Amino acid sequence: DYAAMLAIDPSNAIAWNNLGVAYQAAALALTRLGRVDEARAQLHAALDIEHRARGSGTLAFMLMQASDALARLEAEQDRRRDAEAALATHRRFVAQAVQGLSADSFPYAMVSADGRRTEISVAQILGDYARAQADARATLADMGARVALNAGQQSGKNYVLILGNEALAAASYRLGDDATAAAAGTAARALRQQLPSMVQELLRTQSAAQMIDALVAARQGRTAEARTFAAAALARERELAASGRDDAMQRIRLAQALYVAALTGVGDGPREFAEASAILARLPAPLREARSVGLLRGDIAAARTRVTGAPVRVSTAQ
Repeated sequence: DYAAMLAIDPSNAIAWNNLGVAYQAAALALTRLGRVDEARAQLHAALDIEHRARGSGTLAFMLMQASDALARLEAEQDRRRDAEAALATHRRFVAQAVQGLSADSFPYAMVSADGRRTEISVAQILGDYARAQADARATLADMGARVALNAGQQSGKNYVLILGNEALAAASYRLGDDATAAAAGTAARALRQQLPSMVQELLRTQSAAQMIDALVAARQGRTAEARTFAAAALARERELAASGRDDAMQRIRLAQALYVAALTGVGDGPREFAEASAILARLPAPLREARSVGLLRGDIAAARTRVTGAPVRVSTAQ
């Protein structure tokens, strides 16, 4: 029990860090259950460690992650002022994390990329795709210019470039810039082949990237390729859904995959639309009100009324 340890030794930085990580784990679990208010409280408790711990400057990375999660949560709930406040807090912790690092060093670039990824995610959730596209391009330009000095740095560089290209593809698709979206998706897929499959963050984001790849390919008339991407994303999300975990966030991804499958001709369309709508209707109320869910629900409704035409845009927050 980290709280008990800290009652004995309030200067234990490791215990403070682990307590903050525990708060974040609880927040993630609560969000997956749709208990958003309780998740928010856990994240605020994690951030409050800054004011309770001695020498809290050493906790910058943990506090970066907590403020990242809070900014995304507030953006999804359309609490823009609170999301911007969390972003401002996040920027402050990023600045703390790079203190003492040379601006041309690889660690500085990695921390900066992590910080910018939060900015991109919040911009996408709030529908500011131009800002997300610009920040993704900035990440790719900065990291692309860095020279990796060892295998570990090369893996880190590839990781950043994968997520940056996938963010660029998603934002560009929404802006109607399909050429950029297709090129970014191709670059991300090539880089994924160079990283081990056990990188969990990349496994989590893969189906979302495949959905964007599917929609871009469909809009460019590459029907067979679009269906391959869509089928892979749907198969992955169905596999996760069958695990029996009560994870509302995963159910949202399944609904997104069903929507993309229907639009690209995987299955018969009406059945997938109906299943996706039913999944969204059963979500806990706070998640039904989330921005990405509202956008997806609108996309499904619009698609069901269309007789012909190209796919409409899908909401796949990264």
